Amino acid sequence: VERMANLRNVLFFFRRQVLFLPSQLAPVKPLIETLDFIRNKKYWGAAFRFGFIRIEVEDFARIATAMACNVEREFPETLAA
Repeated sequence: VERMANLRNVLFFFRRQVLFLPSQLAPVKPLIETLDFIRNKKYWGAAFRFGFIRIEVEDFARIATAMACNVEREFPETLAA
């Protein structure tokens, strides 16, 4: 959910509601080849230049699993679709 915040009627920026789940750090390099949203594997950091990006459920599940997040327990409705 995007919400616009107004600071002194001058600055406008968007905030998103975020649910932080228990997880662990995961190395990025082993994931690069498996993630579909990273088009250029050599310059993989470019995929993150624009802040929030939309990714497919499969890529989300790969990242969450690498971070030791129980995807089936936390997002059962998403994976069932």
